[in-house]
Amino acid sequence: MTYRITDGNGGFDTATVTVTVTGISAVNVPPVVNVGPDQEITLPVNFIDLNGVATDSDGSIGTYQWSQTGPSIASMDTPNASAISVTNMIAGTYVFRLTATDDDGATTTSSTQFDVQGIPKVESVQIDDGTGQRSLVRTVSV
Repeated sequence: MTYRITDGNGGFDTATVTVTVTGISAVNVPPVVNVGPDQEITLPVNFIDLNGVATDSDGSIGTYQWSQTGPSIASMDTPNASAISVTNMIAGTYVFRLTATDDDGATTTSSTQFDVQGIPKVESVQIDDGTGQRSLVRTVSV
């Protein structure tokens, strides 16, 4: 741009100014995270492996962080990795969440639910109806 400056008495001067705008960057696209479908296991199996996948279309993944809710705190071997092993689960419903943060600070979370079924308890009772006939009754509880 060129500016012309006058002093009111007929004098003037010109100046050229160049403006450069910096620091404008593209919008950061958050990562995409997938931890897989919901699943079910039955005790005595009380462990699972979770393999999370995270991608960042405009950069890279900086950090991973797993968290959980459930009837107890299960043990997670490496909660700051994309893949973990979980042990010491008891009967109930657990939700595991993986949060991935990209190199520009954007975060995305994906979760999966695990239903841990208890060991069925079978009890048998013989009932004599007084006529010499015996019946076998079984009850199943979890």
